Order: sequence, then structure tokens, then C-alpha cells
Amino acid sequence: MTKKPDLAAEQWKAMAAGLRAKAEQLSPGPDRDELLREVRRLETACNMSDWAFSPGLRPPKS
Repeated sequence: MTKKPDLAAEQWKAMAAGLRAKAEQLSPGPDRDELLREVRRLETACNMSDWAFSPGLRPPKS
């Protein structure tokens, strides 16, 4: 499997960065907590996407 660009992961990273910046402007409370939870969800999705499209272990070349 060749690695192809994952546009969804790039969009998720951009969304996470935007939400994190928005959360930093809020004072501590439930709204900020919800934004940070969504940031963690998006970052987890990016990590899972990276893992799914990684080349993984390959057999040794002879």
C-alpha cells in the first residue's frame, strides 16, 4: 500500500488548531472544556489516520 495524501486528516488538523485557539480565548468553564474535548477527538482521528496509512513493517528485501 502506498501512502497517499490524507486530505481529511489535514482538514482535521486545521480544525483542531482553530478550535484550540478559540478555547484559549475562553475562560475556564464548560464551553472551553467542550472545545478542548473536540480538539482531542480531532487529534485522535489524525493519529488513527496516520496509523492506518502508515507503511508498517515490511518483510526484509532479499
